[in-house]
Amino acid sequence: MRRALVILAVGMAILGGSQANAGIRCGNDLIVPGETSFDVRMKLAVCGSIISEEHVGTRTDTESNGAKVVAEERVVKRWYIRVRERGGTYCYPLTFEEGILTQIGGWRRCE
Repeated sequence: MRRALVILAVGMAILGGSQANAGIRCGNDLIVPGETSFDVRMKLAVCGSIISEEHVGTRTDTESNGAKVVAEERVVKRWYIRVRERGGTYCYPLTFEEGILTQIGGWRRCE
């Protein structure tokens, strides 16, 4: 068991920025995919800030249901955030579709 924990810790240290997909530590909370933009804003009030927000566009999903084709458009937005964590300041891109966090991009150090 102890050996497995050491291997896991070393693997996470090597992966570094890809850890962002699991979530962003924010005080006692985590920012994770599936959360609403409102929830993310509330958590950021504790540990960071939104640097910028941009409208990326719309994503259209089409589905054929027999003879009927259904198209669903989703508004896509991207936020760039600054978070104080792990003794430093890090920036992340967050992607939202229809107000739901769908992707956390890789981090980089920022000031």
